[in-house]
Amino acid sequence: MTHRRFWGSVCLLLLAFFAAGGVGTTEAGPPENPPGPEATLEPGRPGEPISVLIGLYVLDFWGLDVSKGLFYTDFYVWFRWKDEKFDPSGIEYMNAQGKVDIQENEKLVVGDQHYVCLRVRGQFRGNFPLHKYPFDSQKLTIEIEHQMMETYQMVFVADREMYDGTSRDLNLQGREQDLRIAGWTVRGVAQEVDTHRYETDWGHPRPTGKQTDYSRYVYRVGISRVLYPYLLKFLLPLVVIVLLSFLVFFIDASKFGEQCMIGLVAFISAIVFHSLETRSIPDVGYLVVADKFFILSYFVIFLTIVQTVLAQVLAERGATAKARLIDVLSRVLFPILYLVGLLALFFKNLE
Repeated sequence: MTHRRFWGSVCLLLLAFFAAGGVGTTEAGPPENPPGPEATLEPGRPGEPISVLIGLYVLDFWGLDVSKGLFYTDFYVWFRWKDEKFDPSGIEYMNAQGKVDIQENEKLVVGDQHYVCLRVRGQFRGNFPLHKYPFDSQKLTIEIEHQMMETYQMVFVADREMYDGTSRDLNLQGREQDLRIAGWTVRGVAQEVDTHRYETDWGHPRPTGKQTDYSRYVYRVGISRVLYPYLLKFLLPLVVIVLLSFLVFFIDASKFGEQCMIGLVAFISAIVFHSLETRSIPDVGYLVVADKFFILSYFVIFLTIVQTVLAQVLAERGATAKARLIDVLSRVLFPILYLVGLLALFFKNLE
């Protein structure tokens, strides 16, 4: 009994000791780096962003105005995804001009896949460089992003395959086969997905960083200008004006006044025709190919006037034979010079 009481007392003492805190224990204090008030606003970023399949089918383009950089289009766009967090109502058409008409064509769920198809009509903006006018080719683009979901939340995946797994040919399955654009030829269709970075935090009340990245889907239709009408409208009349200036080589040097009149009339006609032609293209800060044709013509007409003066000076000094020889040579050399210049500009810019 004595031993039992002794060990019982020892057990009671040990229990009381550990209840008081135990050997070597200290009271837990606050953490060294407590979270600040903004830390609770930081959204939890998942390990992988949502993948959203996107595709587009163009029905029509019309109202293309290269001078203003605007065009109208009518197309279908579809999305397929597996995550409930994606909301297709947040889709934004980045190069739309004003409000676009959006109609939901179809919406369904197949297993774990969500599918939405929209029909979109509206006016869009484009960037149309005119350095090679009228030999220029342009690209009509449709650019799509999500308004709220950044790349760490969602990325687009271009729809490059049919649902049965076969490869999607955009020239056959990405546009209407009878797609026509007045004055232009449709060359091909392409699509890509890239990351568009905005160097701003949008003033958002959470630590987003100094820039934000969004997944952007870009659909492009390549077009080239129908060249022959422009050649007939501006190049043919210009060539006729220059050829008329060559008539001075067939007039006797004694008729200097008539020769100068022909050269000056041709020069002024080319300038007036050039000023009329520039009204059909926007006022740009660089030379287009059409300007180079006119500059070549100015140069050749100027040379005909110089040749006329030179022949007249030789004739007045009694070197009539030399003056006639210059006229005869000019009848051949000047057309060749002009033709070589025209062909060089034409084939250099012809695609």
